[in-house]
Amino acid sequence: REDLGDEEYWQVGFRLIASDDFSPEAKVGDVMVASFNNIVEPPAWKDWQGKPTWPDYKLGVWAPIKWIKFMEYFRAMEQTVPATYQGMVDMYGPNLENVQYGWPSEYNYAVTKYILTPMYDFFEANPEYGVTIPKPY
Repeated sequence: REDLGDEEYWQVGFRLIASDDFSPEAKVGDVMVASFNNIVEPPAWKDWQGKPTWPDYKLGVWAPIKWIKFMEYFRAMEQTVPATYQGMVDMYGPNLENVQYGWPSEYNYAVTKYILTPMYDFFEANPEYGVTIPKPY
């Protein structure tokens, strides 16, 4: 994926074959296709009026690397604070797709501690990415 351009789409085909341990739902021999690209879009979070929003007051101006790092630190919570991570997954979905009102407010403390603070430190230590986030508070 490192060589993919921002606008390129790729497809991979899989031919499903039955075995002693696997019986595909599709007809044996059918080709299943997975498509992917390198496009990173903001989360589909909504503001209080139901309009799409990016929480710039917490994360600054949108940049794909910010969302990538946000999700990286969110996923790391499964190891560091598993009960909090599971609570967030239960409330917001495994990819935080069900966040309402533009921010996971019920977990603001945890997000600040386990996601925003490490993100802030990462981008401060790595200016080559050319992005910053507001200092977490």
